Amino acid sequence: MKERQHDFYFVKEVNTGKYHFLKYENFDETKTKLFILTEDGKCKFTKLMCDYSLLKSYEDSLNKSYEYQKNLKWIDSDEKSGNQYLLELEKKKWFFTLKTSKIEK
Repeated sequence: MKERQHDFYFVKEVNTGKYHFLKYENFDETKTKLFILTEDGKCKFTKLMCDYSLLKSYEDSLNKSYEYQKNLKWIDSDEKSGNQYLLELEKKKWFFTLKTSKIEK
């Protein structure tokens, strides 16, 4: 995180037995990023929660950079690794989320 997203800082690690995640926030408190981990500590998916003031720029960026599917979902294809990722935008009452998960083949 420090190398790729300089505006985020580590907040805490949570492991309740049912949920295990790492929580990061940005300095102006408009974004929170969770890394949801498997039992063996590998990242299962990420969830970025953002203030609605960022929605338009995120939608524009997603439409420009990734292949739109339908229902606020995009596909990211990493040619180098051959992996594909599903990006799902969900609008909540007070914020929106962007979930990123690897598409298993």
